[in-house]
Amino acid sequence: AGIAPGSALAALREQRPEATQNAQASYNALFDPTTLVGLPAFERFAIALRVASIHAASEATAHYRTRLLAAGADAATIDAASTAGTTTGLSELCVPGYEVFLPMISR
Repeated sequence: AGIAPGSALAALREQRPEATQNAQASYNALFDPTTLVGLPAFERFAIALRVASIHAASEATAHYRTRLLAAGADAATIDAASTAGTTTGLSELCVPGYEVFLPMISR
């Protein structure tokens, strides 16, 4: 998660190891599940990249860009997913019916 050892945040996390474990379990359930149900991994990474881009979270953006690329995305798809503040390009990535969520993740 990019947390420096010995930092104030690292100290807080040491006080609540279950929070760290639960955060990792949530990530695993969303992005590395044993059985993929619902959205395909490709779309999960595209949405995660969009959200990270909107929040200007550079480490998360780089992480999800790498995961999306590994899932088979081309440069145009990665550009569409990382264009914060717009739904341009993302509607073509979505399973029919899920495009209704695009305005919510582009705020």
